Amino acid sequence: MSVFKQFYKSVYSPRDISSYRFQGIGKTILFVFLLSLLSMLPTGYFITSDLTNGISYLEDIFQEDLPEFKIENGKLISSSTEPFTIRNDDFTFILDSTGTITSRDVESYPYTIALLQDELIIYSNANLQTFDYTMVEDMVITDNDIRSFFNTFQSALPILIPMILLMLYIMVSGLKFIEVTLIGLIGLLLKNIVGVNLRFRHTWIIAAYSVTISTVFFTIMEAVRAQVPYAAFLNWAVSVFVLYLAFKEIPKRKK
Repeated sequence: MSVFKQFYKSVYSPRDISSYRFQGIGKTILFVFLLSLLSMLPTGYFITSDLTNGISYLEDIFQEDLPEFKIENGKLISSSTEPFTIRNDDFTFILDSTGTITSRDVESYPYTIALLQDELIIYSNANLQTFDYTMVEDMVITDNDIRSFFNTFQSALPILIPMILLMLYIMVSGLKFIEVTLIGLIGLLLKNIVGVNLRFRHTWIIAAYSVTISTVFFTIMEAVRAQVPYAAFLNWAVSVFVLYLAFKEIPKRKK
């Protein structure tokens, strides 16, 4: 049976999941890599889209008639005597060397990049990241330097994006293997409760297929950018429950 058919059956059939326990470990490892690839697709797409669109949009902003500015001695200095703001749909760019705008003001916009008096702020999806200018206190950065950076960065995107996606896939795969291994260890306790004769090799294989439902669900939620309350608990609870149902399909050991 192909891993794709196994994937389909693992979504709804604990009986089929239990029957995979005797297959080779190599095929199960391949299946975990497939799940990892599936789970990273939405994130990979959003990273690619956000990077491409964001860099292109910022490059356009810096081609406009922005006030001249520079970052020197940990401070933003500009020719503007008041905050300068550009808004495009949900995205906002702020340049403020006066100290008028604060991080709390930045959070009132959905997606924002703000060059403030003492720090750079990036606000996206309710996540606020700050970068203090003292990190580059020994450097002088001008608006022309940033324009040049965006031009260089955009030309490097065809190389950078595949590298980022590869690193993401390696990280997601590592986490997925850890998840399967931990659930397989939980299976060593469950097998005694259910009363089935299994070794860790078997519980690990069954665990690999038991995480399919939760992986598919959270991949869909990520694709639509929906927040799931208690996501980690729900993920583990569903996976362990499917593992338990698969164990129930295995003939009981003779006493």
